[in-house]
Amino acid sequence: MKKIILSVALLTAISSFAQVIDTSDFTAYTNGNIGTTTSGSTAGQGGFFTLGGSNTDYRILNDGVQHGRVFQLTGPAGSTGEHYMWKDGLNPAWAARESGNDILEIAFDYFTGPATASQNSIRLLILNGDLSKILGGYMIAQNTKVISGLAYYEDDPGNGTYQYSLGAEGEEVVLPDNTWIRLGMSFKRSDGKVIWRGPGFDSFTNGTTAGENPAEIDFLATAIYDEGAENTVASTARFDNYIVRAVAVDQLLASDQFELSQTAISVYPNPAADQITVSSDGETIDKITITDTNGRIINESSQKNTTTAILDLSALAKGMYLMQIDTENKSVTKKIIKK
Repeated sequence: MKKIILSVALLTAISSFAQVIDTSDFTAYTNGNIGTTTSGSTAGQGGFFTLGGSNTDYRILNDGVQHGRVFQLTGPAGSTGEHYMWKDGLNPAWAARESGNDILEIAFDYFTGPATASQNSIRLLILNGDLSKILGGYMIAQNTKVISGLAYYEDDPGNGTYQYSLGAEGEEVVLPDNTWIRLGMSFKRSDGKVIWRGPGFDSFTNGTTAGENPAEIDFLATAIYDEGAENTVASTARFDNYIVRAVAVDQLLASDQFELSQTAISVYPNPAADQITVSSDGETIDKITITDTNGRIINESSQKNTTTAILDLSALAKGMYLMQIDTENKSVTKKIIKK
């Protein structure tokens, strides 16, 4: 398992280059359907448009103490159909980015879900200006839990979207069942390079889409992931803590830890007003660091010989923060909300 831990000095230095374009933790949303139509014509909660399937295929629900409200995408129950969700506005936001911020980075929490026979695939895609090319993307086969990279490439076999194995030596990466993980990908406009990072992988392709501008980011569930397959079962996928940034240098998942399981540490209440409790199941807590969504350190406290810590949040402004909890054996990052 790979971990990337940045020093405070390095984190502070690189955060000044980051420009947040979009972020959604779904906490302020209302439980229920994202929108009232799946025609793609009217925006629903958070400005998201939905296309295909029914309104109940795009839902906000409560996942429990650890994540609170999350977005759940449901795929088709048959062998045809696609369910899309996206926002407008990436194109002008990207055009207005600060000079030098030529890399688009996306990071998000993903719940792998239970074992299933569904042939659905779950995808997150970065599309170009006329939506004809996938500049970078993920695809997860629901029945095998194999995660792959997607990117447009021009090569001798033909031009089009290619699928990339993300493991070492071209091996497949298989995600565990029923686990929240942190995933990230980036697209660099100047040379078309795509990077995919997550638990057990750190991969890239140089691509052939230099000069293309990202115009849309799509959440997508397809009926099948393998051409000709038969499907009779719908599957679900859950997302949380979604953030899109423009940066000048590679920072992908720089302040996140590649942990497959975060169930041993609880943070409550969340959202919190003045105080928040951090509880570790059997491991001693060494340090707790709170940063904002741009990576700036807001609070850092050392702990000694304790499995429970209470932090004072009264001085924090309302909003979302990331809490990094270092224990004797690992480091995990949690989303917290100051209300």
